[in-house]
Amino acid sequence: MTHVDVGARASEVLAAYAGCGGTVRKYVSTGRLGPIGHVACLDRCMGPVGEGGAGYWFGRGGPLLAELCELLGTRARDVVARTDEPHGVTEAYVATESGRHLHFTGSWRASVDSHCLWIEGARGSLRTDGGVVWWRKRGWRFFVPVRIGTAPKAATLASAARRAAADTGQRGAADDRVALATAAVASSMTRSVVPLSGPGRAAAA
Repeated sequence: MTHVDVGARASEVLAAYAGCGGTVRKYVSTGRLGPIGHVACLDRCMGPVGEGGAGYWFGRGGPLLAELCELLGTRARDVVARTDEPHGVTEAYVATESGRHLHFTGSWRASVDSHCLWIEGARGSLRTDGGVVWWRKRGWRFFVPVRIGTAPKAATLASAARRAAADTGQRGAADDRVALATAAVASSMTRSVVPLSGPGRAAAA
């Protein structure tokens, strides 16, 4: 299998939320969305992130899921995933410790790079592409932008890469990014639910 630098590749994903993450956290933590019923994420990328589904999960999917759980103020409890290698698509359902569920779809052979996170709450919905955050209060017909930004540039990604690589080296196998990627790959192979547990993870909680 092609070697994947988890820290450097993860930075491309985590940097996407560097600006809008605070807005998403605020809407979730203050209860403005109300009880959250559904969280969905669609991530599509053109360039290679490794070899097949495993390369995608360790290079992009796992780090992204860990970041999404952090934005929601929780951690993943278990994962069930499937991977369609011929078409370059993978899908996962993540149950979190807070009881919220996250539906994730990733593609590493897309015709265009795109990303969308959608959070549905009883009082409204929030969605973001990593730069702009849109809000729609329950009863409204349209979304309105509440945070406008741009995708991170090369310099931002390079800086984030160094930070993520150093951070990954410090936390090692206990890192939730690695744990989520490992669980997703294992679930795809066994077609079963894989819990996230272990001494390192418990200590980090």
